[in-house]
Amino acid sequence: MNLAYSHIFHSSTLWGGHLFTGDTIEINGMNITLKRNHIFLKEFYSISIPLTNIVNVKVIKHRSGADILVESQSQNFFFSKGYRYTAACRIKQLLLQ
Repeated sequence: MNLAYSHIFHSSTLWGGHLFTGDTIEINGMNITLKRNHIFLKEFYSISIPLTNIVNVKVIKHRSGADILVESQSQNFFFSKGYRYTAACRIKQLLLQ
């Protein structure tokens, strides 16, 4: 993966995402980061996993979009919902190359 670029994917309520908390997945050359915003508290939850520790990436397709499950070697994981199926497949492709 090219270290100069950062790929950012946003979830949407149109594709089944959370109504009040928008998820953002950012993939750069070193790690993947999930940021979950909270509209009322003006805070966000963030988890980061190094790309070298990723063991499994699952894309779960449903009628209105896709969900993503990323698991690491240290049994750390995150689950994010509300992405287009093509965007979810692109995330999986970036993580497993």
